[in-house]
This record gives sequence, C-alpha cells and structure tokens, in this order.
Amino acid sequence: MKTGYPLFRCKACGFPRSINLFMKWNSNGTITANQWVWGNDLRILILRQGFVNQLFAHIEGHLGLSIEHIAFEAERQASMAVFKAFPDKVPGLDRLTRLKSVRKLWVLASDQIAAMLGMCSSTTSEYVPGKFSAGEIRNPFNLNLLGALIAGDFELLEKKPLKVTWEQIESNRYRILVELAAARSSISDRMSPDIPGSTSMLFPSRQKRSTGLLSGSYVHKRCPECKAPTALSSLKWMEDEGVIMDTSNWVRFYIGDAYFIPAVFRELASELGEDAFSIIIDSVKNYTVTNPSHFGLDPESRPRNRESLKNALQRYVSYLPLLGEGNPVYLNISEAGLEVTIENPYEPLVVAATLQGLFEWMTQSKSSLEWKVPTEGRLYCSIKSV
Repeated sequence: MKTGYPLFRCKACGFPRSINLFMKWNSNGTITANQWVWGNDLRILILRQGFVNQLFAHIEGHLGLSIEHIAFEAERQASMAVFKAFPDKVPGLDRLTRLKSVRKLWVLASDQIAAMLGMCSSTTSEYVPGKFSAGEIRNPFNLNLLGALIAGDFELLEKKPLKVTWEQIESNRYRILVELAAARSSISDRMSPDIPGSTSMLFPSRQKRSTGLLSGSYVHKRCPECKAPTALSSLKWMEDEGVIMDTSNWVRFYIGDAYFIPAVFRELASELGEDAFSIIIDSVKNYTVTNPSHFGLDPESRPRNRESLKNALQRYVSYLPLLGEGNPVYLNISEAGLEVTIENPYEPLVVAATLQGLFEWMTQSKSSLEWKVPTEGRLYCSIKSV
C-alpha cells in the first residue's frame, strides 16, 4: 500500500537525502538537527523500537503498575518543545500557523515526517482546525508514544489541550481521532524536557545557556556524494510502511528526540528515590541480555577470550555515535573487568546499563556496575565480574 511521497535517495549510497538534510552527525558522538532548521542544541536519536517497548514493560513489572501516563506526558511535552523550536527560528512563522490553510499544510507535512522518521504510516482523512482531526495509522512504533507525539504536534497548532483516542481496525492498523480536551494531565507541567538554550542563526541573542556538550574528534566514514555515514548503509527506509529496518539483523529503528526518556527517569526518581536507579538499570540490562542480536551480536557465538570480548565491545561502542548516543573515548578490558568512558551520553543510566548487560551476556557471569558523571558530559563506567 503506497502512501505519501517517496524519499529521494543518494545515487551513490541510497541514503535518504531528506534525512541527511535535516540531521547532522557530529564529531562529539551526537546527532543534532541541522542549524538552519532547528538549531544545534536539539539532540536526535536513532532508537531501537524494541528497546523502548521492553524497557517500559519491564519497569512496570517491577512497580506493579502502569507508567504509560508518565511516558505519554513526557513525550507530549518533548514533542511540543521540539516542534516549537522550529517556528522560533523563523520570523513570522508562528503567526502564519494561525491561518487555517497553513495549519492544514502542517498536518499533511506531519504525515510525511512520521513515515520519514520510521514512526508509522499516517494518513489524515479529515482535519477541522480548532475542532478535531481524524485519520488512519499503520505500523506505529509504539501506540502510546505516537499518540503523545501527535497530541504535542496538534497542541502547538491549536494552542489548546487535546486528547488522542484510537480504534484498532486490524493488526497494526488503527483509526485515530484527535479532539479538544478539558485539560492536560495533572503531571504534564513537571514532565517538561530539559532542553538547553539554543543559538538562532537569525537571533543569536536568544542563546540562554550552554548545551553542556563536550567537543570531540570522532571521525565518521562518509559517502563522498551525500556525506551520510556509510556505517548506516544497512538501514532500509520503507516509507510506504512507515518503517526503518536494519537489514543486517532485521531490527526496527525509528528516529526520535533525546529528551523524553530522561524526563521519564526524572519522574521515577522523584517518586521512588534511589530505588528508581536500580529498577531502571535492571530493566535496561534485561533488554540487552535477552536481545543480543539487536546489538549486532550472534546469539549462538559468544566471545571466547579477552581479545574477542574487547573486539565485540569495541564494535558496540563504535556504533554509539552513529545513533547519537555518545562518543566513546576510552575502553579497557582486563582480568578485573571493563572500564569505559563515554562523552556526551544521551542518558548515562541507559548507556551504563547497556554496557553491563552486554558484558554479562558475553562473559556469562554476573557483574557489579560502578558509574559516575565526574564532569558534565562525561560518563565513567567500571564493570567487574562477581
């Protein structure tokens, strides 16, 4: 089933031109929106779909209750903040979005963007500005989070609280309705993402504070034609399906913001205190240990010695900058265990727990984890067998 417009691809490597146009792979282990569009402070991630789904399910298993409402509000707020940064960069655009015709074009563009980012295939069938929007989605990466993104996008246009409901038509196909709501959730305001101040090319004085990112010297091997990282050549954009698939291991990915997961963790920590850290680490580690193929590892072949262990871990950390997760600057394997330093980790808990999970799967042993952020933007991990 074809929907929307096909992505234009580089003739040399096949990478979508629109992705490379809007996203920038930096030498410090981050991916950011290109400055002329949004501003270099807005971080982007290429995320494994299974990670988000299994992470929250495992946390809910620990707690014995749902955290869907927390994740929804965190993603809704992140969506609003990211989308709002765009009109902030263009003089007069915010006023233009008050026009119904412009809002309708925005909605149509949002359908295309959702497919480009691998979030879903989306078709808006009816949109009445100020009242409701109805449409159909297929292959959502996560129904709850997709609903939050849609709510945030529409709230930016309507300047009013909205609610999203859906009805399943068949497997991976849903009818979706966006309409006005009496109010947002009571937790909505405290789920606002922590996004550093940005530098506008048009208004440099809008710089509010440092991004907190360290500079780096990581070198991506790039396509000579479009400059996209060649190591991502296994990613296949199936825009008619709204899916991005890694053809090397058939793991689905999507492109999202780097802010909603830290906001969810922040809320859990405020409610649970120190217990939140152990629950999050255990949940991330569980996903890693049970899905080694998602990290490019052969489930049937574990490293047999220290050298093969180091090579396997080196392959994993070298992938972090490609996904925007951080810049690996130090890795050491010894008889005592593993020491790693990652600069600009998007979420230190996730990166540290993933490394521990990989270490345990490779060595088939339990381990202890010491992690700390000695200076802003730098994560130190020490993992030892026990």
